[in-house]
Amino acid sequence: MKASNKGQVGPFSLEVLFPMFIAVMLSFAFIALIFSSVTKNLKERNAETTHRTAADLLQVLSGRSILTYANTPQLLDYASIQNTTCEDLYEYCPTAYNCSIQIYDLREDITELDCGTPNENAVALAAPVAILYSADNVGAGEIKVWVWRQR
Repeated sequence: MKASNKGQVGPFSLEVLFPMFIAVMLSFAFIALIFSSVTKNLKERNAETTHRTAADLLQVLSGRSILTYANTPQLLDYASIQNTTCEDLYEYCPTAYNCSIQIYDLREDITELDCGTPNENAVALAAPVAILYSADNVGAGEIKVWVWRQR
C-alpha cells in the first residue's frame, strides 16, 4: 500500500523549512561580510602601493635623475631643468601608473617645470630641493609628484 504525503509542502516538512531559511540567510550574510572585508583590504593595499610608488619616484627624481647636478641628491641643475622634456621625466614613472611632475622655485615663486595635470585620485608627495642657477646662485625649490593607477 502507498503512504500518503498529506501535510507536506515538498520533500521537507514545515518544521525544517524555517531553520533551513535561517541557515541560508546566515550563509549569505557571512559571504557578504567576507566579500566586504576582502574588498576593503584590496583598496587599502592599492593605496599603500600607490603611495610607495610616489615616494620612490620622488626619491629617484630628486636624487638620481637627469635633473640633478653631478648626481648630488636634492640639488637640481637649472640648465638640466630647462633642457628636460616631460617625456624624459615620464620614463621614470612605473608602467602601471600615470604621473604628473612639477618643479617649483620657492624663491622666485614660479613653476620651472610642469608636466601633466594630476588626476583627482592621485597621491601627491613633495620634497624640498635646491636649484643651482650658477656657481654662486642657488635657490630653494620643491619637486612635487602625483601618481595614480592607469585605468
